[in-house]
Amino acid sequence: MPHLFRSSGQEVAIGETIGSGGEGSVFAVKNSTSIVAKVYRRPTDHAKQQKLIAMVQANSPTLASISCWPLDTLHSAPGKDIVGFLMPRLVDHQAIHKLYSPAHRKLDFPKADWSFLIHSARNLAAAVETIHAAGHVVGDINQGNAYVSKESTVKLIDCDSIQVQLNGTAYLCEVGVAHFTPPELQNKNFHGLRRTPNNDNFGLAVLCFHLLFMGRHPFAGRYLGSGEMPIEKAIHESRFAFGTKAASNQMEPPPNTFPLEYASRPIANLFEKAFARESGHKDARPTAMEWRQCLDQIKRELVTCHHQPIHKYHSSLSSCMWCGIEKYSQIFFFVIPFDSNWTTGPFDLAALWNQVEAIVPPGLAQVPQVAGTITPNPVLLALRIKQTLITIFRVLGIVVGLVIIFGFKSLVGAPFILLAIYLFNKDPLEYERRQRTEAKQKASEEWDAMYSQWKSECGDQPFISKKNDLEQRRRTYMGLNDAYRKDLQSLERDRRASQLRAFSKGYFIDSASIPGFGQGRKSLLTSYGIETAADISMKNLNRVPGIGVKRARDLMLWKGKIEAKFAFNPNQGVSQSEVASIKHDYTNKRLRLEKELKAGVSELQQSSQAIIKKRMLFQKQMHDCAVRHAQALADLAAL
Repeated sequence: MPHLFRSSGQEVAIGETIGSGGEGSVFAVKNSTSIVAKVYRRPTDHAKQQKLIAMVQANSPTLASISCWPLDTLHSAPGKDIVGFLMPRLVDHQAIHKLYSPAHRKLDFPKADWSFLIHSARNLAAAVETIHAAGHVVGDINQGNAYVSKESTVKLIDCDSIQVQLNGTAYLCEVGVAHFTPPELQNKNFHGLRRTPNNDNFGLAVLCFHLLFMGRHPFAGRYLGSGEMPIEKAIHESRFAFGTKAASNQMEPPPNTFPLEYASRPIANLFEKAFARESGHKDARPTAMEWRQCLDQIKRELVTCHHQPIHKYHSSLSSCMWCGIEKYSQIFFFVIPFDSNWTTGPFDLAALWNQVEAIVPPGLAQVPQVAGTITPNPVLLALRIKQTLITIFRVLGIVVGLVIIFGFKSLVGAPFILLAIYLFNKDPLEYERRQRTEAKQKASEEWDAMYSQWKSECGDQPFISKKNDLEQRRRTYMGLNDAYRKDLQSLERDRRASQLRAFSKGYFIDSASIPGFGQGRKSLLTSYGIETAADISMKNLNRVPGIGVKRARDLMLWKGKIEAKFAFNPNQGVSQSEVASIKHDYTNKRLRLEKELKAGVSELQQSSQAIIKKRMLFQKQMHDCAVRHAQALADLAAL
């Protein structure tokens, strides 16, 4: 490239190409490690040249601290048209999507935890706040123009697209990325459009959501209506998939995500406000300052998980949300440090199991017995006398009738017999017997219900089941080392598959050219955990709304092309990334089992105590019920 010149006429020697974009390329500047040159491919118009001149004039130490703000204009010859500009060189920073994308983060920010992500979001908000305080508007906030360092500092790039306000003149930003564009600007032509800080606040909120929610897009959820719901359309219709109105907007979050309030109620409120339908009104969205202040506060309120130190979560939660997600989904969002030789560690399983065996079991639930003999309630004497008289008259009538018939050979005796049977047929104890039968039936039903409740709530089965569950976990824990070695042996036996997986993980969807997949659909795939060629399978794709047969086939074809480039090396050992992945998984399994075993001791103790306590509460009820049942049986038998 020919030499270029500063606005002062000083010559600038251009070096090797550092990067290339849509408008131009970035080059090193010879004899300088602190500045680079951006050179446009096409001639710049008068408006663009005036904007660059204004930006150089507007530069300040504050702006330079948070961005690659233009330092000077570059000219093809002294006094000629502007062909580019000089800017600070960005060193040791990565595009912010490499931090919030779980797959990228494991490679580029392996030590990052949620606290790091929150602090990066805070620094992003501070950078946007600085732009707004200077009277400018970023305009095109997106995942490609914010960069973050290993220390979580954030720098904005592509500053020549920023909307600059200087001396009463606005130099506009006329570009934008759809899935970071607010609803009020969706489907609009950016040419001649004047942006507002409130427009910026939408893109800022989206990037903050990406950072705090593991790369998920706030509008990339499962649409419950008919047809497709691309991210741009969901934004235009304010269908926030994670908010309190998600269901009424026929949306639900993608799988393996945590509720909005888990990030803290203040953060949840800011997201609700940023993505509300009415948020397009002037200054309705949370400002960059509000985000910075809230994120500062939330970071101070984080606590460290007792079982996994890399897990940080908000103090308003009763337990670690990351442990819960990992247990449920077997997806691990953070890289857990481990030793080169994996082991189950210093956890004293024998001592813990001694505690389990020392817990006194509640034993069998003995059914309360009725002590002594039950005396039936007596039948009234008058009823007994009446029953006796009826019996006497009945017998007497029958005897008289029989004497007349057989002694006097006369049929006149027959009416005596019929009269005795008819008049004295009614049982005087019938009502009493019915009353006692009903009482016995009621007492039996009450006893059956009480006995069933006694067996279900006072039996020792919950204790036995809990102890058996702990025993199963103990055996699993004891077998972890063997299982780990077997998995490593499996990797060794199938080194081709191991090398292929490691190879495929190096091809990221977000930087690939795939037919039909722009940044919107790529963001949707990320929201469903599909980030690399290794993640692509029909099973995974079937979970993603809006990915039909054709698009799924396109992705599978792209994956096939990637795999076709793979060459197996029989002399190459097992992929270290695969070994690291297995170590990571087993470390999580170990920590989860240790947590569950420790908690299981107290849970088993509480189970025994709860059963014994319930038996004591039920004892008197059961005894009283048994007495009532025995009494009803004795009363009926007494008749």
